[in-house]
Amino acid sequence: MQERQGVRQDVGRLNVGSRSPPAAVGMQRPRRLHVRDGFANPDGSPNQEMGAGGMTVTIEPIGGGRTRMSILNVFPDTATMEQLLAMGQEEGMREAMNQIDAILAAEKSGAPA
Repeated sequence: MQERQGVRQDVGRLNVGSRSPPAAVGMQRPRRLHVRDGFANPDGSPNQEMGAGGMTVTIEPIGGGRTRMSILNVFPDTATMEQLLAMGQEEGMREAMNQIDAILAAEKSGAPA
């Protein structure tokens, strides 16, 4: 599986505010990706006071030309999960997921996303 410039650019736009870019820590191409995710200080260094977590994205064919993408978020503790939910992480994930069809359609057509 090749990295696609358009997809990488669009995913990069999803990092907003003081979120630091996710760091890939494991990959099983083309089906699974595991990243560490957290917050950054103004200078870009990891913010140790804010909880960091992990996310595993799994992509699997389900037949009929369809694919299922599952995302598992892992938090270091309940307090961190509740804090991130209060900050809008759930809404942010929904917004990000709602962009995927357009990104894939643009990739298929060769048009910029």
